[in-house]
Amino acid sequence: MKKSSSVGSEIEITLPAQSSPEELERAIARKSGGSGPFRIIRQSLDARRKPDVRWNYRIAIGKPPAPLQPERVLPVTREHNPGRAVVVGSGPAGFFAADVLNRAGWEVTLLEQGPPVEERRRDIAAFETGGPLAPYSNYSFGEGGAGTFSDGKLTSRTKQISREREYVTARYVQCGAPTEIQWLAHPHIGSDNLYPLVIAGRKDLQARGVEIRFHTEVRDLIMKDGRCVGVQSVDDEFPADRTVLAPGHSAMPLLRTLAARGATLETKGFALGVRVEHPRELINTAQWGRSEIPGLKAAEYRLTAKTSTGRGVYSFCMCPGGAVIPAAWRPGLNMVNGVSNYRRDGAWSNAAVVAALHPEEIFPEARNPLDVLARLEELEACAVDLVGTHRVPATIPACLGGGEIPGTLPRSSHPFELVPSDYRLLYPQWLLQALSEGLSDFSRKLRGYETGLILGMETTTSAAVRVVREPSGEVASIPGVWIAGEGSGAAGGIMSSAVDGIHAALAAAASNAYRA
Repeated sequence: MKKSSSVGSEIEITLPAQSSPEELERAIARKSGGSGPFRIIRQSLDARRKPDVRWNYRIAIGKPPAPLQPERVLPVTREHNPGRAVVVGSGPAGFFAADVLNRAGWEVTLLEQGPPVEERRRDIAAFETGGPLAPYSNYSFGEGGAGTFSDGKLTSRTKQISREREYVTARYVQCGAPTEIQWLAHPHIGSDNLYPLVIAGRKDLQARGVEIRFHTEVRDLIMKDGRCVGVQSVDDEFPADRTVLAPGHSAMPLLRTLAARGATLETKGFALGVRVEHPRELINTAQWGRSEIPGLKAAEYRLTAKTSTGRGVYSFCMCPGGAVIPAAWRPGLNMVNGVSNYRRDGAWSNAAVVAALHPEEIFPEARNPLDVLARLEELEACAVDLVGTHRVPATIPACLGGGEIPGTLPRSSHPFELVPSDYRLLYPQWLLQALSEGLSDFSRKLRGYETGLILGMETTTSAAVRVVREPSGEVASIPGVWIAGEGSGAAGGIMSSAVDGIHAALAAAASNAYRA
């Protein structure tokens, strides 16, 4: 055991990665001089001296594991019958907005345009076996949002959200997530755990009085005296004193509705690229010096590069031991994303590799933010035009920039047929050149990276358009509406979207806005 120092009631311990829980307990007892209760504060993997891979622990001595009391982590003032609130969208931002508003005493209705997750999973299975893509029931849309069928990573680069982060992880653990997400440096839930977690979260909200309506697509806002006083669905009206929109990354129709009602949309930097897939054991060996280590799942990586023009290229949403999936949000589109289960024991590992850019670089003729959205959809349709709905374009790193079509392709986790393709028919040459330079840099950092498989178009890493908000999160120029999560252009990923939903709910509950 590596020597470590103690500070007050906390100690630091380093153990080989394959150490058992019993070995950790013995090490803690030796270091602390006793065998009393302890709590893991943080656990992170150190692979700098491969193949000697180790876990680093920070341990609180004399403190038992924290009880699940998220309400104590994030106190919310409960008012008596403050009014009605409508939340649109059931992804992380929408779920936590509804959760917090309910705790604050509001009468909450949660609207979801897609189906319950049980129905959604059946629709995805049917699509992957050759059936049609259900417009509101796919990997991107439906109960739980796009994050439901993902790795469930809870990392976030947002600073100063420790209290909110602790609340989110505690609520997820209450709903069935692994307890380790409360202390792991890189926590993840796993797609297989997310499915029952979403169901448990729904039942918890319903038991607390939140009304949840599925198959309810919001088409418009209800306006009165210049303020929003609810929303209009295809078949019904939902009056509300507060409206929180959490529509998700690909909610293009709702963004257009907001613009028509006076909201200001603006373009922002975003990213485009591809998915890159390798055998899991190759990435394990490159990162750990060994193809497998007992007690560890699958190796992760986070890579960045700067091209000859200064453009940034980086990996994103790395899914160790996972799969690449078709992530189109409506028929006529073709793009990819990544997933992995809790055990991360699939044969492949994948990640998005994307280049940072600004919308006017790739859409120079776009006249305004709405035009950017339209042209982005046109770009996402390119792969359908090239290879069809139930196939996916693919190539290898050596062929990406030059237009060559590979004769053979590595095997893949993707459920659809791979088509060797010329990516110049999908992306402009300058973008392919940037991605190629980034991949070359990554290959120098991870041995064997150049042997990977490139597939699909990765277009949903970040939003190209944001909704201008007041400091409170209220939509500028539309009083009475708060917007949160990836659909606002202000978040990216499960944790940052959940926290954005919390902030929107707290601001809406505290607002002195007009009551309908």
